[in-house]
Amino acid sequence: MMNEMIRKIAFHYDNLVLEDNDPFRDPPEMKAYMDEWDGPEFIAMLGLTGREKVLEIGCGTGRLAGSIMNSCKEYVGLDVSSVSIERAKVNLAGVPGKAARSFLCGAFPYYPVKRKFDVIFSALTFLHIEDKAAAMACIASLLLPGGRVILSLDKTREEDIVYGDRIVPVFRDTPVRIMKACAGTPLKFAKRIEKEKATLMMLTL
Repeated sequence: MMNEMIRKIAFHYDNLVLEDNDPFRDPPEMKAYMDEWDGPEFIAMLGLTGREKVLEIGCGTGRLAGSIMNSCKEYVGLDVSSVSIERAKVNLAGVPGKAARSFLCGAFPYYPVKRKFDVIFSALTFLHIEDKAAAMACIASLLLPGGRVILSLDKTREEDIVYGDRIVPVFRDTPVRIMKACAGTPLKFAKRIEKEKATLMMLTL
């Protein structure tokens, strides 16, 4: 069942790119629309100074990564969609910046990431993760001391994403659910920003 769910999610995002739906290449009006879920407030919450090792969970085609290539030391993007990863490599190759960049293709939190990071962030990806407790425990294990995680939690409450003939599994988040999922981990609540379409949360180790 878990493998089938992951397959459906990967299939959907693979096909979005193949259908030429690439958020990295959106026109300005669409970029402004997507900012309603993250945008400048989200990037500011990362608190990057140029020295951090950063992991993005659900990097997609590089929409957010393109904003931080000059603001971190190292960037690692993880995504379940192999097609999105390949597009992200192309998109970010054209973005100047000092950050070393690499990519991993796999489903979080099951993919064995073998590194530790100063900052971990994820926007609109946790809605596809059923086991929130496992996800938060994994994040805690991947953070360096003093590290932080920043999440954008979609406020939409539909049970699934329906896109043409594709039905994509969704497991909705709320700040309360995320904090409950952190029980038993050393993660602590640090900051919360309410936007119309999303809640931005910061947790620290």
